[in-house]
Amino acid sequence: MLGFGGPPALAALGLKGRLAAGASGPLEVLAASLPFFAISSAAASWLEGLGRMTPPMVLMWVANGLNLALDLVLVPGGLGLAPMGASGAALATFSSRTFLAVATVGYAFGMKDARRFGVWDKPAPSRALAAEQRRIGYGAGVSSLAEMASFSSMNIVAGWIGALTVAGWSVTLNVAAIIFMVPLGLSTATGVMVGKAYGARNAPALRRAALLGFAVTAVFGVAIGFLVWPLAPRIAPLYTADPTAVALATGALALACLFFLPDAMQVVVAQALRARGDVVAPSCTHLASYVLVMMPLAYWLAIPQGWGLDGIMVAAIVASYLSAALLLGRFWLVDRRA
Repeated sequence: MLGFGGPPALAALGLKGRLAAGASGPLEVLAASLPFFAISSAAASWLEGLGRMTPPMVLMWVANGLNLALDLVLVPGGLGLAPMGASGAALATFSSRTFLAVATVGYAFGMKDARRFGVWDKPAPSRALAAEQRRIGYGAGVSSLAEMASFSSMNIVAGWIGALTVAGWSVTLNVAAIIFMVPLGLSTATGVMVGKAYGARNAPALRRAALLGFAVTAVFGVAIGFLVWPLAPRIAPLYTADPTAVALATGALALACLFFLPDAMQVVVAQALRARGDVVAPSCTHLASYVLVMMPLAYWLAIPQGWGLDGIMVAAIVASYLSAALLLGRFWLVDRRA
């Protein structure tokens, strides 16, 4: 649906210049890669739930290496190929996601104890288990959709301003996405430990696992902010040589140092809540924070108020602090009731 409906939607958004035309081809390729992304994510989560963190991690690093190698060839052109630009980057992502899906599923089926875990068996029908799996999966999906779609929509706001603003936001978002991989991993570890304690009905162990995860995440969020802040003028030129785009990205990266802590906390706390069976609250929190607050606030600050890229970044900071505060409050309330 995204592959067919995305390009017409981009054309109707009124983006500056030829941004819509240039993004349509890469969008179609990325849309085709989404099924492989979903399969690899599900297989990796299943392995992590068994406590097998290393295989998904290694395969992810291999996929990232493949993606980088293909980017270096396809984007600027090489080995006799013409430069493909954004379409080449999208094709590299498609290839790495396909590899990751095949490799992760292949590992799961090839494990020595695969039959013990029923990998090769047809699961027995169970409406109760299926309903519970859908409840948790749909809840997590709504949260991810709200957050990812909201941040992606910031590209549209940036596109209404101009191509250089889109470039500055892309640099900032890419750096934030790389940093986000650490709290995403911490959220998985915290969720596994909290889920095990919840399943064992061990309240002290559940609380200890959650608080440890929150503390490590908080330390990381503060530390990475202090690290990136002085390095922002050096990071931005790694992505682009345009002096205006570098200046925009440098300012946004400096502001992003206030964003890393709440962004890290909200994903870890949300996963801890899901691990103890509280699925609705994270979904509602993400919808409220990122859809109802961040999206209109970003538009208002960036365009009517004239803040540009800084306005988009400020909106992301406000929404993330709101999300983290609401989720921490929810966890405290659920823990008191338990």
